[in-house]
Amino acid sequence: MVINGAYIHEPTSQIPLDIINFPEQVRHWVQQQGNRVHLLNGKTFSLTSQGNGTWSSQDVIPGSYQVTMVLKEKRETRSLVVARAALDFTVNEVQSGRVQALEISEWDYAIVPEE
Repeated sequence: MVINGAYIHEPTSQIPLDIINFPEQVRHWVQQQGNRVHLLNGKTFSLTSQGNGTWSSQDVIPGSYQVTMVLKEKRETRSLVVARAALDFTVNEVQSGRVQALEISEWDYAIVPEE
């Protein structure tokens, strides 16, 4: 299993775990008006693995966000999401040239139901 993606985003609705591995159901969920608006208008910043167990993102503007990581497992013909972890946090104003670190020690996570 590998962490397939990590990103910072404004708190929005997330794709329900019971449909996350079913592309047709995900497309239908995204097309619902409220979900589509949130996904199109929300600020999102990708996280990059630093190779030492830490992740970083550049130019995240101050505000309230959620950081999400997705764990995938390669199966016969495709990779499936097996878990998703999320944490709410706030990026505060900092002086120019300073870096705000976010240390994560505990995640809220959910395991994807078996197919």
